[in-house]
Amino acid sequence: MSDEDPERDAEGNAVPTILMMARSIARALWLPEFKAAHPEAGPEEIKAAWKSERYIRSKPVRQALKALENRGFQIIAPSDRFDEDS
Repeated sequence: MSDEDPERDAEGNAVPTILMMARSIARALWLPEFKAAHPEAGPEEIKAAWKSERYIRSKPVRQALKALENRGFQIIAPSDRFDEDS
């Protein structure tokens, strides 16, 4: 995914919703674990560490989301990022 637009990859192509969700969930699970193990890590170190872990951590989450879809769950991207009230 692009640093400028998380919904686009480096080439500017749209990233599938399932992949966006998998990466978001995987990062949310990984980040506290990483910060506990590396409390002194700065933003650049976190970014580099996530880049090396992203595929490994996202794959099982993506597989679980795909399995849910196959069982009839619908995963729909929000039309708007967030409401102004949120």
